[in-house]
Amino acid sequence: MQVAPKMGYQMSFQAMAWAIKQKSPTKAKFLLIILANYADENGHCWPAISTLCKDTGMPRSTVKLYLTRLEDMALIKKVQRSRAAVKTSNLYTLIIPK
Repeated sequence: MQVAPKMGYQMSFQAMAWAIKQKSPTKAKFLLIILANYADENGHCWPAISTLCKDTGMPRSTVKLYLTRLEDMALIKKVQRSRAAVKTSNLYTLIIPK
């Protein structure tokens, strides 16, 4: 029996291929690849910092440092989100040229 692919897998694959090609320090690139793995068809993802720590094996402070560096390098855009005045996971957008 063949299972239909989940929506977003193609974008995730394309986003990961883009992330791999980026010139950046190793930890930043690894984090970018992890974000790309979560990306939807619009390049958006919203993994929690704890999820990124688990996936990368990096401590929280290192993940936050490299998220800032990826933003400074204009590879991602971060938007803080909240629901009913309670902070939720950030929204990350991969800045992939069209």
